[in-house]
This record gives sequence, C-alpha cells and structure tokens, in this order.
Amino acid sequence: MVGYIPYVFVFDRAYAKYASVAIMSLLVNARHPSKVYCIVVGDAAAEIAALRQRVAMFGAELLIVALDDPAFAGWLPRFHISAAAYGKLFIPELIAEDRIIYLDSDLLVTGDLMPLFQHDCGPYALAGCIDPIGGRASEIPRDPADTYINTGVMLMDLPALRQIGFSAAALQAYGVYAAQATLLDQCIINKVLERRKAVLPPQWNLMQHEVPKGQVRQQWEPWLGRGVLHFSGNIKPWMRWSEPWLLALWASYARAILPEPDWAVQEPATVQHLRDWVEILEGDGRLEQAYEVRGQIIGVLTAHLDVLADPVRGFASTSATRRQQLTEQLAAWAQNRVLAGPFAGMVLPAQQSWGDGDRAPKLLGTYEADLFPALRDFVARAPERVINVGCAEGYYAVGLARLLPGAEVIALDRDPAAQALCAAAAMANGVVVRVGGACTPQLLADLLAGAARVLVVMDCEGAEQVLLDPVAVPGLAGADIVVETHDFLQRGLKEALAARFAASHAVTVVPQGARNPHAIDGLAGLSEADRWLLVDEGRPERMYWLVCRALRPEREAV
Repeated sequence: MVGYIPYVFVFDRAYAKYASVAIMSLLVNARHPSKVYCIVVGDAAAEIAALRQRVAMFGAELLIVALDDPAFAGWLPRFHISAAAYGKLFIPELIAEDRIIYLDSDLLVTGDLMPLFQHDCGPYALAGCIDPIGGRASEIPRDPADTYINTGVMLMDLPALRQIGFSAAALQAYGVYAAQATLLDQCIINKVLERRKAVLPPQWNLMQHEVPKGQVRQQWEPWLGRGVLHFSGNIKPWMRWSEPWLLALWASYARAILPEPDWAVQEPATVQHLRDWVEILEGDGRLEQAYEVRGQIIGVLTAHLDVLADPVRGFASTSATRRQQLTEQLAAWAQNRVLAGPFAGMVLPAQQSWGDGDRAPKLLGTYEADLFPALRDFVARAPERVINVGCAEGYYAVGLARLLPGAEVIALDRDPAAQALCAAAAMANGVVVRVGGACTPQLLADLLAGAARVLVVMDCEGAEQVLLDPVAVPGLAGADIVVETHDFLQRGLKEALAARFAASHAVTVVPQGARNPHAIDGLAGLSEADRWLLVDEGRPERMYWLVCRALRPEREAV
C-alpha cells in the first residue's frame, strides 16, 4: 500500500469552484497524506491556479490532467448533469495509480477516508454505494440480479479495470445505449460492470436525493466527521432554495477557499426554483418566509403578461379599467351589499386587500358559487367555531358569522391590511369576529381544541400543504374543511390533500364551474362584454376546492 491516498476529481470550468470546495473539505479532514488528481475538461486555467495555491497550504500534491478534446466531446448531457461526467469512464487510462478514491465535485468530505481506502472489495475492481432510485431511473436493460450503484464516490482498482478493458467497453456501451443512459456515466458504468461491483457502506456516499425534503439535517448530522455528504439531485447547497442547514455547512468550507463573488449563493431564477424554496422553507417551519416566496411566484407569473403583444396588453388594460368602472356603478346601486347567494345582505368594505378583491362577483353573489351547496350543508351542521384562514377582507368570516350567530368566528391573515378590513367589515355587519395574523400548524391545533364541531375555511395561496396536516394538527380529523387548492403553485396538491383525509372525511373535489351572467336580471341592460367582465373571478387557471365532511364531527371538547 502506498504512503498516501490518491483521489480523483473530474470537472469542467462550470464546476471548478464547487470541486475546489469539495477538495477543501477533503484536505481539511484528511489524517493521511493526499495526492489529488483533477481531470479537467476544457479550459479552467484561472480556477486551477487558485486551487493549486490553496492546496499547497495543506502540503498535498495536486496534479492536473487536461482534457481539451476528450473522446466524449459531443456526448449527450442530461438534466443537471454535464457531459464532463463521462470523464470518469477514462480514469483507468489517464491516472497512473493502483487503487484510487473517485469523488464527485458536489459533495463534502466530513472525515478521514482511510477506512474507505482500505475497504475490501473482494474480487471486484470497483465499489460504490447502492442507489435504488438511480437504478429505477436507468433505462438501460440490466440483469435483475445486478446491484445498481451511485458513481459519486467510487473505490477503483485501476490496473484491474485496465485489464478488463473498462474504458473501451464503456465507449462501446455508450454507442449502444446513449439514448437510455438517463444518468450518463453512472448508467454506463453499471452496465459495463453488470454483476461485477462491490458495495460500500452507505456512509461513504450519503445521497441527498434519497432523503425527504426537510429531513436532511436529521438524517445526516449524525454522520458528520465520519461520512461523505453527496448533494445528488438538481438542488445544490450553493442555491438559495436548498436546505438552510446544508447551505450553511457548505458555505463554511466555501468561504475558506473561494473569494466572495465565487461562493455567493445562487438566487432563484425560475418559478420551479421558487417552488422548491417554498417546500424547503415550509419543511423548516419558516412559514412567514414561505408565504413571501409564494408571493414572488405569483409576481413572476403575473410578470409574464409583459411578453404579450401590445394589442393584447392594451385590451387587458382597457378591460381592467372598464371592470373597475362597472364595479363602482354596481357597488353604488347595491349600496355595497351582497345581492344574492348565502351571504345576501352582507355589507362589503369599499377597499380590498389584494387587487380588486373580486368585489363585483361578491356583490352579485356569484363568487365561488360552486361552494354554495357545501356551505349550506356545513352551516346546517351548526359548528361551534369557524376558523377562516386567509380571510382577506372578511367575505367568508363575516358571511358565516351572520349565518351562525351562536358560533365563535376566528379570521386569520398574514396581511395587516386584510386584518384591518376584516375587522371593519365585521363591525359594519354587526357581528363579532376575532381577527389574527398568520396561521401556523401549532396555532391551528390550538384553535381546533375546545370545540366539538369546527368548520375550517381556507384560502392561503398554497400554504394549505403545510397547515392541513392531520399528523401535525390532529384536531383536523374531526373538523369540516373547505379549502381552495392552488395546484398551479404545486401540481398534485389537491390529490395529496385528499389522500390525507380519505380515512377521516368524505372528500369531494369541487371544480370551478361556469358562471352565467345572463341569468342575473340586474345586468340585463349591460352589453354582453360588460356582463362577463362583472362575473369574472380572474383566476390563473381552472381552480379546485376540497370539501371535506368529517365522518365524526362530534368529538369531545378538549
């Protein structure tokens, strides 16, 4: 055995700085001499010069193997994976060592790797950690008995790999299976060494894509100092929308080796980035910040209107102006009272907490008319307490307070303007409504306690995913629930929520239906275009509600 551990990294210029951080983590935690080989695809001279200077501080040897015109030039990349990853296939031909440890650039080494280097691979020339998710994603046919490994961390016997013609076999496999290599080099390596790979203990490649969002710290922190953290998947710790604990951990190494501009956190640039960030924030319990990011998503989606042609923008602007004029005329004629529906007679505030607040359809009594049957049913069940989450200016909170004079009504909204408008609306209608700020799972659990029959009405721009959790909020099992699901912010949300309550509730998915402005006598004197403008609810796409009727609404008050 040599007196040092040889390590190999493969990267291109785009990943050079992340490889520098991975190498830094390796050297900081190494307890034995190290020799680091960097197979660099393309030009990364400036990055390598900076890396060489820092590696010298640890007394380690850094050797650069330049691949300016690699054999895999033009090979297909996939997803977030660069074609430079194919460089792993040629390590046996490029590195003059016996046994080496290969490490991806998107990882942190948190302990000494001598135990990994000394691992007994038996008769096999290569070892890695099992990756069942990657195995299911691979489209290359393999023997069912084959064990699929992740190639982010590998122990490689280079003479043995040269002896079996590994690199040539990999070239041949790519020629046959290029279109099916969903995870690039990883799929090729698993095919070439089908049923000929040793399995490493899992701590040598703890893969992020195998950990549910929000649980990374819980599962990985015990391995600090004795494992390798691999940021597999498309969300990396240098991205703002990654898990906060990972971001802080990675940044602690990055600051030590990279200048400020290079380790600066990457900000979200797409709606998908923002959606991922919302999931992370909600999983971390930072609901206020999650609400703010959801607002950014809506802002981005709205901003896309700017790409419309000028005539269309002009029409939209004209329509908005005309709708405002018609709404003011309608409000004056109706004296700010709802004209029809279950809330007929309710006084609406003249101001709104967002947009135009769909004031016209609310005055007409057509707003969310799809929910009228469910509302009548739930009112007939005589709830003792009503909890309205996302109350805005109080349409549901005040309306239900008028219909249920004996019930305690609680209205919550994170927007102070909405809170003030809801309180004013309650006063104008002569009802009592307790108004509060943002809702959290703990607050919702507390509010559900103490009443046997509760109705929850929720419209909170996607936060329903976190709040409607019967594990975190057990009292939901006995409450009737009406919730607008914001599937345009997170696809599959209504199905996921319906599954949560399938055992405790009769769940009905209510789709947004058509409105018929021609059936409203008071609009008969308006043009057809004006009538449609007044009933329009301005939704980004067809919306849905879940109506969850508790199977056992009668429960002992806590």
